[in-house]
Amino acid sequence: MNRIPHLPGVLAAGVLFALYLFTLSPGVFLGDSGELTAAAYRLDIPHPPGYPLYALSGRIASLPPIGSVALRLNLLSAITGAIAVFLLYRAARVLAGPFPSFVASVLFGTAPLFWSQCVVAEVYAPATALFLAALFPILRARDERDALLGGYCAGLAAAAHPTGALLLPFLPFAGLSARRRHRATRNALLAATAPLLAAAAALTLFLYLPVRSALDPPVDWGNPETARAFFAHLFRLQYGDVILADPGFGGAARRIAAGLGRLSGENIPTVLLPILLLGMVGSFLRRGNGSAATRAGVFLLAGPALLAALRFPLAPDRVEENSVFLIPLLAILSLWIAEGIHVLARAIPGHAPRAAGALILAAVVALHAGEVLPRMRFDRVRLPEEYARRILTRLPRDAGLIAEGDDMVFPLLYLRAAENLRPDVGLYQLNGSIFPPPPEGDGAPRYRTFPAPGAIPDWPLWRKPDAAPPIDPGEPPLPAKEWGVMAGSAPLRALWINHLETASRSARTIERAAIFRLAAIETEGRLFFGDEDAALRYARATVLIDRDRTMEAVSALQLHVDGRVVPEDAPSLVLLAQLHLRRGAEGLARVALSRLPENAGPETLLRAATTFRWLGEREEARRLLERALREDPYAAEGFESLAEIEAETNEKEEAARHAVRALLIDPTMVGPRLLLARLAVERGDRRGAERHYRRLLRVLPIGPEADEAHRFLEGNPERR
Repeated sequence: MNRIPHLPGVLAAGVLFALYLFTLSPGVFLGDSGELTAAAYRLDIPHPPGYPLYALSGRIASLPPIGSVALRLNLLSAITGAIAVFLLYRAARVLAGPFPSFVASVLFGTAPLFWSQCVVAEVYAPATALFLAALFPILRARDERDALLGGYCAGLAAAAHPTGALLLPFLPFAGLSARRRHRATRNALLAATAPLLAAAAALTLFLYLPVRSALDPPVDWGNPETARAFFAHLFRLQYGDVILADPGFGGAARRIAAGLGRLSGENIPTVLLPILLLGMVGSFLRRGNGSAATRAGVFLLAGPALLAALRFPLAPDRVEENSVFLIPLLAILSLWIAEGIHVLARAIPGHAPRAAGALILAAVVALHAGEVLPRMRFDRVRLPEEYARRILTRLPRDAGLIAEGDDMVFPLLYLRAAENLRPDVGLYQLNGSIFPPPPEGDGAPRYRTFPAPGAIPDWPLWRKPDAAPPIDPGEPPLPAKEWGVMAGSAPLRALWINHLETASRSARTIERAAIFRLAAIETEGRLFFGDEDAALRYARATVLIDRDRTMEAVSALQLHVDGRVVPEDAPSLVLLAQLHLRRGAEGLARVALSRLPENAGPETLLRAATTFRWLGEREEARRLLERALREDPYAAEGFESLAEIEAETNEKEEAARHAVRALLIDPTMVGPRLLLARLAVERGDRRGAERHYRRLLRVLPIGPEADEAHRFLEGNPERR
């Protein structure tokens, strides 16, 4: 009978586990998923901070003969995600009754932010389970055993992911609280330090890194064998991390708002926000265990918000990419929802009104889950692994493949590690972070994957890759069943653009290539056309440009109306102007740009501004850039262009301001960072220049810009 109070939590975990299995990814997904799967399978050293607990547990999970290695690691996420749902229920029971705790656990488990991590091979579902395994005994803190268990699980959570370290400063308070409740006579200092010692024992898992690195695994990121390399790896100093400019309070506030905005609405139904606030107030007013919950909640609320301030760019797709760091905060908000429902239920008199309120809450939860489900169909996504497989299998023997971007590199790494696919093919990276740089003069045929974004030609700045590994161009351009997931995944959209670009370059006929190019343009979603025929003509023109048939491209962009040659839409006008400019016909380029309609989209305006800059008309370029940025305030390339124009006209302060704004939106941009470094050199601010050059090197370790940074840091800033 004592187990009956936990049945709602078991039910919530079971239902969510069934949903996770239903939507489970069948293979390798994007980004770190492939690298972590390969690292677990071979016990490699993955990217900083090394994730030793995931590598060891993932190795065990990869052993049962169930499907592919990728499927086994995906199952590990589903299992630990369901465990996290149950543990959140148990933590909520410290604050509220069974029904509020059940609602909170189901809301947490169906939040897209958490659900998306329970169906792919990632560290966040196991890390969240350990985080909640620590939080539950810390909140309960009945005796010293709870404090020790919480401390040990907090150490495991920190070994699983850095966000677990948010619990460590709270452990002394948990130990003292347990001592006070248990009325123990032991020393207060010992009670406060015992949970920290338990956490330290769990953190010895990080010794896996130097031990395994000494055995030279196939992937040994950072080679953390020495003490210096170990601590550099542990504190992510070797990782090309998200770098931010010096933003000031306003930029930090905007980024925190962007991160918290990611949680509300999509992950927490808006209708429940008043209940969440009620639960937050109730936690402050509660005595006993609630006081511990208040301290934990306030601290954990501040911790992820600090992470948001340090790591979150402003661009919506970058917020989407980094919002997984807010999963602990989502768990705390879910606990406050349970507390809020509990307070509200106690304030409502009578059983009938309470039953009606419970039915309304159940309907809200059901509608929320039903709305989220179509976007979580990761079981339909097969492109990451299949695209990498098609590229490898279609390369000639002993060829070399230069791959860029995590979403291409890591699936290739998985295929080589788990399936030993095409060991004769050399895999290279220009920056050499995972694969070595390409050797020179070996005579092997070279191929390159298409890095996205930037896959759509923007002549004359378009740079062709050396070659494209061919794939079967007879496939349909884009299966509709993946659209639901792709709508919420910027990396998946980028990978589809790469795939479609490869198909476009591989197609033998212009018509077939144009179909794939049009699909890539529509997937990118940055250009807007009057109708489908205009978009297809534009796509056909870009294919002709790829194949050095410039005059045919000009003809493809033009319509004959009443004896005049008139392009049909804004993107075609800009591309036509660029083609005329490439041919040296500046007058025709100006004529084309003069017909630009007022309803041109922001992406088209940015391209038109670039063309005006090539024509030397800075003021018109500035006007179009300002107009584009009013429509799309997150267009980082627009602020970059404005900064360059201001620098050219000797408006140094304005140039610096626009460059900083560009970096707030996308901290990995090289141009604005280089401009800020040069401006700092000009005004004699060597410390500022050094800071910007070092940050530039963390984003771009090789290339002309990196060479300039190295020369400055080595004491020769005058040599560019």
